Parts: sequence; structure tokens; C-alpha cells
Amino acid sequence: MPFSEKRSRFTLRFETKSIRILQNMDLYNFTCTMDISCKQAWNIIAHAVERGLSRKRSHPRVICIDDKSYKKGRKYITTVIDCETKGVDYVSFERKKKSLYQY
Repeated sequence: MPFSEKRSRFTLRFETKSIRILQNMDLYNFTCTMDISCKQAWNIIAHAVERGLSRKRSHPRVICIDDKSYKKGRKYITTVIDCETKGVDYVSFERKKKSLYQY
């Protein structure tokens, strides 16, 4: 289809609307409502992330680094946040110094 990405079964408009719905709904209910598989939903998410990363120009000037715990405090997620735009710039599922080297 000329109005979709390569290897995508869905149009860009459908993917954009799906991401807006997914921001307010969990994956299971989304797949039941839209009658698509979990793999297709994850592909929509992956395409959205690729489009977002392609628009990213450079690293922000001012960043904040934060650790969040999940799974009853046994696992951590490290986030790098752009302080000027208040957007998440990088996420790592480790709480180690070397995880920031990848950023």
C-alpha cells in the first residue's frame, strides 16, 4: 500500500490511532477490541518507536536521570529525561553505571 510503511499490514493512520488508544488501554484489551494479535500490536508499537527515533535530532542539553523500582522493589528501570521538553529520552532495564554508556 502506498500509504503504509514497508512490511506493514496497517496504514499509518491506523497505527497512529492505535498508539493513542494504547496510551490509555492495556495491550490485552486493545488486541481484543481491535481484533488483532499481540504480535501485530507489538509491531505497531515498534514502528511507532522507529518513527520517533528517526525524528530525534540530537541529545538534549539538560537531562535528568531517575531510577524506578518495579516487581516489589526487586528490579529497577533507569530513565533519562529531557528536562526542557519533559520527554523520556532513554530507558534501560538495569540499575548500573554501564547501562548509561549505551545512551
